[in-house]
Amino acid sequence: MKKRIAILICLFAVSLPVVPIWGQDTNNNEQNNNLTAGVTKEIDLIIGDKNIEEQIDIISKHQLDKIQEANVKIDALDKTDKNEWFKNYKAIQEEYVDYIDPDETIYDYFSENELNLLFKIVETEVRGDGNFNEKVNVASVIFNRMKHDDFPTTMNDVLTEYPQFSSYTSGAYKNVTVTETTILACEYAFQIEDTTNGALYFDSTNGNSWADRNREFLFKDYVGHSFYR
Repeated sequence: MKKRIAILICLFAVSLPVVPIWGQDTNNNEQNNNLTAGVTKEIDLIIGDKNIEEQIDIISKHQLDKIQEANVKIDALDKTDKNEWFKNYKAIQEEYVDYIDPDETIYDYFSENELNLLFKIVETEVRGDGNFNEKVNVASVIFNRMKHDDFPTTMNDVLTEYPQFSSYTSGAYKNVTVTETTILACEYAFQIEDTTNGALYFDSTNGNSWADRNREFLFKDYVGHSFYR
């Protein structure tokens, strides 16, 4: 049993939570023992009564098979609707979390207060539970600014810099209810792709703006926002 547990720890370290060794209380020890016992039982079902070398081969193959299975499922997703694709993509990542490294997300980098402000600004710019692509466009501009030398580097400073976002300066962002679509759009813009090809500005003035006169026009989206870089 000791050899089997050693192999398990080496091969499945990324799947097991890190728990303190020194100063553990009784509850932590009991939880850790239960977790190890549960995962070991699962591995027992896979490897059966094999020698150590065979165990390693079987566990490694099982891991690779699961990774390949996840990739096949992702490749088979319908890409025509980005919103639905992203929901299904996230579900697959969650299903195979024990075998693949999940993407880094906005929740790994930004505080709850920063994200709440981000969601409200994007919601104010493109309101309602639809228009996923247009919400992603707005979120993409915000993330692009954070990476550009001409703008602040923090989420809060980008969103509150005067007079960049009228939805903030007017206070309109305080009166919106954030939809699930907006949250997903912000996640998508950070996690998957910039849908604006590097845009740093957007407006809805139909050509009557500083950006329109001084920056490269890229495109106009479905809700009437024009994007520039």
